[in-house]
Amino acid sequence: METLINLANAYSAKGAFDIAIDHLQRALSIRPDSFDARYSLGNACHSAGLLEEALQAYEAADKLRPGNGKLAIARATVLSRLSRFEEARALLQPLVQQDDPEAILPYFDISPHLGQQDAAAQKIEALLDKGGVPPRCMIGLHYRMGKHREESGDYAGAFDHYRRANRMEYRSFDLPAYRRQVTEIIDTYSSDFVPSMPRSGSGSDRPIFIVGMPRSGTSLVEQIVSSHPDAFGAGELPHVFDACAWLSARFADGRPFPAFTRGLPPGMLDTVAGRYLRRIGELAGEERRVTDKMPHNFLYLGFIAQLFPNSRVIHCVRSPLDTCLSCYFSQFGTLGHAYANDLETLGHYYVEYHRLMKHWMQVLDIPILEVAYENLVHDQEAVTRRLLTHCGLDWNPACLDFHKSGRTAFTLSNQQVRERLYTRSIGRWKNFEKYIGALRAPLEEAGISCR
Repeated sequence: METLINLANAYSAKGAFDIAIDHLQRALSIRPDSFDARYSLGNACHSAGLLEEALQAYEAADKLRPGNGKLAIARATVLSRLSRFEEARALLQPLVQQDDPEAILPYFDISPHLGQQDAAAQKIEALLDKGGVPPRCMIGLHYRMGKHREESGDYAGAFDHYRRANRMEYRSFDLPAYRRQVTEIIDTYSSDFVPSMPRSGSGSDRPIFIVGMPRSGTSLVEQIVSSHPDAFGAGELPHVFDACAWLSARFADGRPFPAFTRGLPPGMLDTVAGRYLRRIGELAGEERRVTDKMPHNFLYLGFIAQLFPNSRVIHCVRSPLDTCLSCYFSQFGTLGHAYANDLETLGHYYVEYHRLMKHWMQVLDIPILEVAYENLVHDQEAVTRRLLTHCGLDWNPACLDFHKSGRTAFTLSNQQVRERLYTRSIGRWKNFEKYIGALRAPLEEAGISCR
């Protein structure tokens, strides 16, 4: 019983929510009155985008342990994603009145919808002044106060809070290893190798891979495409990374991608491609296209071309400074973003991403459409038409009203994709120009425009 729950939580941490849910349902068939299994099932369903199922699991858990604080916060978070803000507030309010920092974080997030943002910000300021808050909550409080100060026009105060949050969240990032990996990928997928590289026999054109730096517009583009009746938005899938990790362990003594690329036995690409198609098929219905918007799949586009010779790629780009600052100002809440906690490191990370994408555009023969966030905002219909044509989809005006689709995006852009397009994020970096010299230097040294 406990083993099943632990396994499920491990699968959830890897993004394998379907397997996690299966394990938890098995655990509940053994012991239906397990609070931990009900609560974990709610978490797994929430992460998988099954919001109504998540609520049902949380409500069942609440009957087993009424008044549990972490459960109330989890339920409120799901309700907020369903735009049921008053119900979310009712759950959070008693905890907020007790100055529970875990509750104040989601309370601040829903406060603009309740006309309570200033009151929520005052709660956060009081907690920061008081101290004694657990470090993980302290980080979230600083990010939110940064957002509040920025929206109030206090850019110096905002940047101070963002800087404090990133210093507290800082984890070392091995930039030399990342550079070496990018160089090895470029050397492996050379202009000589790509035309003759082994490929699977899959003729599927169902997957569409949306890549780019985080905060570059990938969620927005997926929301637009998935508003089409023939497309399904699967979100940020770990499947390509998992496949690379598995192949590295089996055929390259654990050395990272692309070490296994040239040594794969015949048929292995067909096996991996078939497994990927089955997994996205379990998520989607009958839609002809399924989007995978894991931004960091930009590392694996050569491998993706081997798996799916008929796939399509959408590369999202945005002003480098706006992109990087948006990363620095965001609490990702997941592993894999340590590069974003230091401005200089973030600049160098962007340089390597830019170098690799330039290479892919030159050597790969699968179609890659570059979509600039700024162009999309200023000429929505024209760019949307190009997107749909690239995806092999007929024009559908519902894609212009993507914010009405009712689909929930499980990323930091969850709220943005529920709104019409706006221009206020363009040129955001100009408000912080005096603070970003460490970010700007590596970009300009690499010849990347910072205007």
